[in-house]
Amino acid sequence: TKKKDKTTDGKRSKYFPCTKGNFEQIITMKSSPTRGSYGVLGLLVLLTLGIGWMGSRATLPEIPTWYAQLNKPSFNPPNYLFGPVWSSLYLLMAISQWLVWESKQSKSIKLFFF
Repeated sequence: TKKKDKTTDGKRSKYFPCTKGNFEQIITMKSSPTRGSYGVLGLLVLLTLGIGWMGSRATLPEIPTWYAQLNKPSFNPPNYLFGPVWSSLYLLMAISQWLVWESKQSKSIKLFFF
């Protein structure tokens, strides 16, 4: 007479849409990209970099005035590093969105990881 744990009894949780048995399969999310999927990747890259560009346009005028007058810690990186670092982060976000998009999981699992 084993005691059943409510979170591992094979039923789907409303907060985490997978069962105990397919968790490893969900984490790996293996799929093979198709030719059309690279177009989706390109669109996601353009979308995320475009959103980042719009954010930079909104904050750029404040850098010489408000931001320059802040008391920053000694480990504050130089201003010229912010552009490449944020662009890299947005690029990685686009790639992760594409990997979720291309996974062979159900829509609810994709939305959970998206």
